[in-house]
Amino acid sequence: MANEIRLTHTTSGQTDLYAVIRDESTTKVWDGTGMVTWNDANITTYKVQLVDGGGDLYTADAPSNLASGTYRVCIYDAIAATVAITDPLVDSYDWVHVRA
Repeated sequence: MANEIRLTHTTSGQTDLYAVIRDESTTKVWDGTGMVTWNDANITTYKVQLVDGGGDLYTADAPSNLASGTYRVCIYDAIAATVAITDPLVDSYDWVHVRA
């Protein structure tokens, strides 16, 4: 599948939206290779970039090696050139991922 992570956002052309995926049961966070304990210093490794899908839709593919499970997807708006723990939260939702 593709574009499993989705956000409807009122501002079209917003290129700095990203997701952070957290395991609902352990609160660990996806770092690009696996689930790890959160560390503020590693925020850039937790970023899953959303792309403008046209209109008000922004999407990202689920990481291919993310295990099936229930996750919390938090979408942030990067204010600066690099992500920061102070970036404002735009939306969050529970997501049941079934690995294909």
